[in-house]
Amino acid sequence: MDLIKDKEQFNKFIDILPDLQNDETFFISLSARNKYLTDEERNHYGLGRTEMFGRTIVKSKENFEFAMKKLEANLKYKTTKNGLAIPEKALVVYININPSSMIGAYRLFSQEMDKFFYDTYRASINNNDPTVNHDGFINMERKLMNAIQKSRSRKVYIDIDMDKVGINTVNWFAMYLDNEGIKYHIIKTQGGYHVLIKTDTIPKGFNLGAIVFDANNEVEDEGNGGEVVFNSNQMVPCVGTLMADGHLVELF
Repeated sequence: MDLIKDKEQFNKFIDILPDLQNDETFFISLSARNKYLTDEERNHYGLGRTEMFGRTIVKSKENFEFAMKKLEANLKYKTTKNGLAIPEKALVVYININPSSMIGAYRLFSQEMDKFFYDTYRASINNNDPTVNHDGFINMERKLMNAIQKSRSRKVYIDIDMDKVGINTVNWFAMYLDNEGIKYHIIKTQGGYHVLIKTDTIPKGFNLGAIVFDANNEVEDEGNGGEVVFNSNQMVPCVGTLMADGHLVELF
């Protein structure tokens, strides 16, 4: 299975990502989302808690396609709880839009592992049971990936997540950015839009939070039950891939 469905869109997306510096990498992941399945499909497949089952890092923008192939390899071996292949309609590729710091990740990872070492050592002395808390060491790779995901190097983009909103709200929001000369990119997903705002183009004193607040008033007028929020986890669906039963994620 090829995760990249539109090579042109994928390449355009990679182009807008910042060039990596010093110890930086990009964090990408492959997830299976229950919410894109019907109730009948959920019972049939039994995805369970497999939402993020493939994770890797990209050390240069030129290696993105190779990293996507590494994610694809997970699909050959990972199955649902019912032993079935993970359905394509449930798959989503996510990427952190801001680079991760490997130095910062090492610091976070080493702190956590030092604590596991200390707790395990103390337990082996007090309880005479050297097997206590070994899970922390067995799952070291997972903890390292968690640390990389959390260790942002610099904030190149602020992501405004527009869930279940109409195009009128998107245009209204973009108008405010245009009036201030703020640079941005818009990603269209299955459920809405992500507005990636270049932080170095935001004028001093510009109250982005107030604009986000006002945008939710526009959403209320639409009556679609949507919302506009700051995306704190900085992960967005990867442009050029599919999500939610065949919807192409694309730059808008």
